[in-house]
Amino acid sequence: MTPSSTTGAIFGVIADRAFLLLASCYVLQIVAVGVFSALAPYFVTIGLGRDVSYAGALFAGMLIAATASLTVWNVASRHIGAITALTSASAVYAGGLAALAFGSNTATLLAACAVIGVGFGGLQLLPFALMAHLAHVRADGGGAHPGAYTGAWTAAEKLGLALCPAIAALSLSTIGLEPSVPSDAFKQPIRVSIVLIPAVGLALGAITLALYAGEAKRLQQPMDRMA
Repeated sequence: MTPSSTTGAIFGVIADRAFLLLASCYVLQIVAVGVFSALAPYFVTIGLGRDVSYAGALFAGMLIAATASLTVWNVASRHIGAITALTSASAVYAGGLAALAFGSNTATLLAACAVIGVGFGGLQLLPFALMAHLAHVRADGGGAHPGAYTGAWTAAEKLGLALCPAIAALSLSTIGLEPSVPSDAFKQPIRVSIVLIPAVGLALGAITLALYAGEAKRLQQPMDRMA
């Protein structure tokens, strides 16, 4: 591609409302997952009063469940549509967060993290698949090259990842966490933060996903399929 055609492709992607909605949904979901991951060690050591190594067991359970769920989400997307499947993945993740917030014993916490992992699997698989399909639909219609969409998607992903530690740090600063104050004072604020912030990200992501679905319907294009 020449510089002029590359520039045109980039502007074409930026002007694509459907892509911007889908990318915004993905960024919000990344923030939800990333903030949870960043706050997890504080949740374990302060919220639960356990050794930080316990976080490794919770993350292991989450990742095993996420890996095992990928095939399920792939099949689900083909039967109920990728948008509905992605909405379901967000709901599953949120349900796991709620269970984690009220859990205290090991069995409950591991089960909650497994549920979070199942939702996480869908949040990882389905947005990129939707973007890939959208890119091919646009290319078939004479729009920007799929590579331009992939590049813009990667940039959005990096933005989401960069926001996660900043938001997590801001939340810890907001509750006043500092070494000079007894950690017991922060048990409840930590438990609330690790649930509330990701839940807000997921809720906003669900709204933008609904707007994306509306845009697909308005254009009468099948953008609810896997690539």
